Amino acid sequence: MYRIIICDDNKTTIEEVKKKLMETLENIGKVDYEIEDFCCGKKLLESEVKGHIYFLDVEMPEMDGLCLGKIIRKRDSRAVIIFLTRYPDYAAEGYHVNAHRYLVKPMEEKKLYEALSTALKKAKPQEIVITDTSGGIQVVDLRCVKYIKSAENYVCFYMEENKRLLVRGTLKYWEDNLPKPFMLIKRGCVLNLHFEESINYSNNTIRLSTGEELEFATRKKKELKKAIEENFIANCGRS
Repeated sequence: MYRIIICDDNKTTIEEVKKKLMETLENIGKVDYEIEDFCCGKKLLESEVKGHIYFLDVEMPEMDGLCLGKIIRKRDSRAVIIFLTRYPDYAAEGYHVNAHRYLVKPMEEKKLYEALSTALKKAKPQEIVITDTSGGIQVVDLRCVKYIKSAENYVCFYMEENKRLLVRGTLKYWEDNLPKPFMLIKRGCVLNLHFEESINYSNNTIRLSTGEELEFATRKKKELKKAIEENFIANCGRS
């Protein structure tokens, strides 16, 4: 089930957005969803509710949608964020939090349909089934996996919330079978580029959105730069 969250300081606007979302989702068809709404960013953050798709009003008192979006992005690198505003001039700011789309209110039916249908695809879990070292079956959402490291005859999946999963096998297998944006950045380490926050080419380090730093091999510099650019373009919102 998709959890869609609306945050706007105007209750009437929330109801209007909710109505349009429900109509659009009905047109898209076969979508299992729930919608929650909040009247301010503070209440949304205090609730600790995690959504798959967020519709955030840019112009809100106390905490505007752009600041809220930055906090949400730090908490959840997988969140799909769509900004709502009456002023198109804010559009460029949305790229700082890797916004999926930027919609001007009142939302146009065609643009909302396109934004929501692509958001649903982007927010869809990418699940794989893994047998852990105890023989247990684990269903892992690849969007939660930050990086994978080799450990002798095992590989360790490092996931969000400091979770780890140890499985038998070789890193080569996962390097060959995982989809983009997973990439081998040095011997023994495959990184999910969705977690890349910044990169320092002078000392060969990548800072993740979780605050961790990983080293990458010098020989991977050119390939890594290209992959990061491609990943940014693939996930960058368009209004």
